[in-house]
Parts: sequence; C-alpha cells; structure tokens
Amino acid sequence: TWELLQKYTDIKGKRAVDLGCGGGVFAQLLATAGATVDAIDISNNALKAIKRSDNITTIQDMVPNTRLEDDAYD
Repeated sequence: TWELLQKYTDIKGKRAVDLGCGGGVFAQLLATAGATVDAIDISNNALKAIKRSDNITTIQDMVPNTRLEDDAYD
C-alpha cells in the first residue's frame, strides 16, 4: 500500500486519515512524507504509543461510526 501511494500520489501537503492506526506506523510514514494526519483508533493505549509530531493528531474514535467530517481528507 505504501509503495502504491508513493508511486501514484503526491502526499506532501495532503490531509490524510489513518483509520484503526494502532501504533501509528502508517500515520508516521504519511507525516514524514509531508501529509497532515489524523490517527484514529479505539484504543487509547495504541494512541499513546504514537510518536508525537506537528503533523499527527491522535483521536480516540471507532470505525465505522466516527465523528469525522465528510470530505475532510484528500
């Protein structure tokens, strides 16, 4: 998935969401590539494990009924 995103998408400057982010590995990759990321997980412990950065916001929520706004992400 990561290789496909890099190949077909310009990630820099995009707003992305990582649903069910767990420890935030994918969120971290997106942020490092220049995206602003909302990392969503039901587990507060998983969210605590995510390395904090200016480009990552952690939100405790559950899928599929999140409180996220429609059309808020690239």
